[in-house]
Amino acid sequence: KSDAYGLGLVEIARALIDAGCDLLFVANLHEALILRSSHIEQAVAVFCDEFTRFGQCYRSKGLIPVINNGAELEAINATARQAYFLNVETGLSRLGLAFVDVRRAYLSGTFDRYSPLVVLSHLACSERVADATNVVQRNRFQKIYDLLRPTRGSLAASAGVWLG
Repeated sequence: KSDAYGLGLVEIARALIDAGCDLLFVANLHEALILRSSHIEQAVAVFCDEFTRFGQCYRSKGLIPVINNGAELEAINATARQAYFLNVETGLSRLGLAFVDVRRAYLSGTFDRYSPLVVLSHLACSERVADATNVVQRNRFQKIYDLLRPTRGSLAASAGVWLG
């Protein structure tokens, strides 16, 4: 995010690749396009920029959209097969589909055609180990993960490593 927190997007991406990283995350489509124009071919997931508006660009550049809302979920399912990650709202109150919306989409068959490769969410209070919000978020995330059964799941934040 933000030019790798001011350290240099391309430089940090190359260092991560040299260390064995095969999946990079960026904040927006602009950053993803910078990586592609720098001849970085590793998988790149884009946290936010409307897939509904820029879907063709994602496909032509081989980028993985992180789907954050119902409109994007509908758009991804209307396309030819496209890998995607699904961001779910578990308590941060930022981006992501709420559990009720994920469940509704599941019951209507939305995920029958293309299910997400990865389901992810972001911890709101990971720096406070005893905060009950961490358990609530974990339980919400687990329900969605069990429902969709993606290849991978990620419920994290910088301090989340201390939660076990």
